[in-house]
Amino acid sequence: YEDPRLREVDPGYAEYDAQIELRRTHGWFYYRFHGGESPADCFDRTSSFLDSMMRQVERKGAEHVLVVTHGLTLRCLVMRFLHLSVEQFDQLANPNNCDVVTLAERHALKEPLFTSGRWGVDGLRLRQPGE
Repeated sequence: YEDPRLREVDPGYAEYDAQIELRRTHGWFYYRFHGGESPADCFDRTSSFLDSMMRQVERKGAEHVLVVTHGLTLRCLVMRFLHLSVEQFDQLANPNNCDVVTLAERHALKEPLFTSGRWGVDGLRLRQPGE
């Protein structure tokens, strides 16, 4: 089913490049784009989605779930699921189009990038200098 909480961050009405310095000053995660939203706002939306999804998984007894979404939204979902810090979130690069990112029990993953308890994530990469 389609869920509007999985939309990408709204960059607002001001030119993106003109806000880069403000984002550096105020923090990449917390800076709210002029007329738009911040990654923290996106985190709140994805948290709500994840709570709803987990209730549905329990009701249906699902063993696997496929979520198709945008890059920053996916990073927020991973952050929430694995309880990553803002600093860890900031280390994550946006996935490329059509990248497959897997959240699974850590023993089922070859080289999980981050882990929390029995869970881990594979398919994401860390930001390179200048990204």
